[in-house]
Amino acid sequence: RHGHSATGCVANGANGLELRTQEGQSYVLLSATAGIKAGDRIKVSGSKKKKVDAVTDRPSLIVFQLEKDYGVCAVQPAGP
Repeated sequence: RHGHSATGCVANGANGLELRTQEGQSYVLLSATAGIKAGDRIKVSGSKKKKVDAVTDRPSLIVFQLEKDYGVCAVQPAGP
């Protein structure tokens, strides 16, 4: 099985929705983001990329599937 899963809080970023993990990593969410909204804690499966040409030079997660929505984040992640 290809791909990774990641869990974290969703926030609005400069390039759209971002997933911020407990480990302090941040990924721009791309592709299958329907149903994902800022302020939610989620688990997604997808493909991690260091950057996506013509889209962003930041670490990204190409979302294959929203695996679980845990509801509202206990602590809102800080904005940019």
